[in-house]
Amino acid sequence: MRLGTRCVRRFIGLWKRNVRLLGEKPRVEKMVSSLATVNDGKTVGRLRGAFEGYFGVGMVGMKRPSVSKDFPLLAMAVGEPYVMWILGRRRGLRLLPKAQLWDELPSNHSPSFAPVIEPTLRTGVDTLALAVLIFLGIK
Repeated sequence: MRLGTRCVRRFIGLWKRNVRLLGEKPRVEKMVSSLATVNDGKTVGRLRGAFEGYFGVGMVGMKRPSVSKDFPLLAMAVGEPYVMWILGRRRGLRLLPKAQLWDELPSNHSPSFAPVIEPTLRTGVDTLALAVLIFLGIK
């Protein structure tokens, strides 16, 4: 079981125990929130084509991120689309089917997230450069 899942289950267990002890449900108030990150489909398509052409088999398709970040606010403020992509590589990672690969790699906020510097840094620079070239219309 993943650490995040264990933490959530522990929290829910403590909450239920406190409800029983207090005899009433606690009041939950939302103090701060952020928008869900939803990639622009058309932009994803443009980038995916370039990334697949450049990286070939080294690229693994992304699942839809279930995250909330503040960077979409920058694009939304000027009415532009955005895309969040994730980079990383783990030392000693054996080849896995794509479906299993997502279960094996830690997310970027995980304490286990520690991508190998090279080729992750080079890949990051390459993806950003490709994205710029795509949107400048340079092939």
